[in-house]
Amino acid sequence: MPKQKRKKRINSIINWSRYIPIILSSLFFVAFSLRFYGLPRVLFFGPEQGIDFFKIRDIALGKDLVLVGAKTDIAGIFHGPVYYYLGVIPFLLSHGNPLFISAFFIVLNSLTVFFIYKLGKELYGKRGGIVASLLFTFSFGAISYSRWLSSHPLTIPPPAKPRGLHRGNGSCAGCCCWRPPSITWIARRWRMPRCGSAWSLG
Repeated sequence: MPKQKRKKRINSIINWSRYIPIILSSLFFVAFSLRFYGLPRVLFFGPEQGIDFFKIRDIALGKDLVLVGAKTDIAGIFHGPVYYYLGVIPFLLSHGNPLFISAFFIVLNSLTVFFIYKLGKELYGKRGGIVASLLFTFSFGAISYSRWLSSHPLTIPPPAKPRGLHRGNGSCAGCCCWRPPSITWIARRWRMPRCGSAWSLG
């Protein structure tokens, strides 16, 4: 009997795993829809966005190649210039249409669904990955940031970046393993495996 139960459980897991690409793809389209919904009517384009667009235009025309991004609230600290260079792609394709450029960055933001799944899978298994993707998809903060035409749509959790994820050997020694309280509670509730990997903060 125990062996039969194990086989049934293994088969159910295998069958469920087949639908993960479909689930993640569906969450991606849901995430994009939530972030883009009503944006043509409420897209804000102020002085900050105008300055950014001037810099993106100069880069697209080869007039000025910047090495630093926009200013931060801290004196002498700047954002990276990645936002400007990525903005060149939709800028050239749409001839500077702010709505198209915003949609481009929303797509990048929505792709985090797949990276978050990978992170959750590394920490808590496949169920943890799906739960993490669900939380990101319907996160009010992530949706709000993605609708702001600036570098915010590129702000995804650092551990979700593929190169920021360091696999461990079953322990978290020598690195920093951080678990949000809500994720920890869900992990216990769903009986997910313990953290077998971690990520560095640097």
